Amino acid sequence: RDNGEDDVDRVLEVLPAIIEKLRAVPSAGLCGRGAEHLHSGPGPSGTIADAHS
Repeated sequence: RDNGEDDVDRVLEVLPAIIEKLRAVPSAGLCGRGAEHLHSGPGPSGTIADAHS
């Protein structure tokens, strides 16, 4: 259970950054590859990658 709670906290910390990136690239919401573009795009994409691990 502790690990699950940690994951939730981590997602809540990263979520605002993901939303900002989605707003910066409106087409990402219409394209199934939006997440891939965020990972390969410029900027601190490491925070998003960390959320998946």
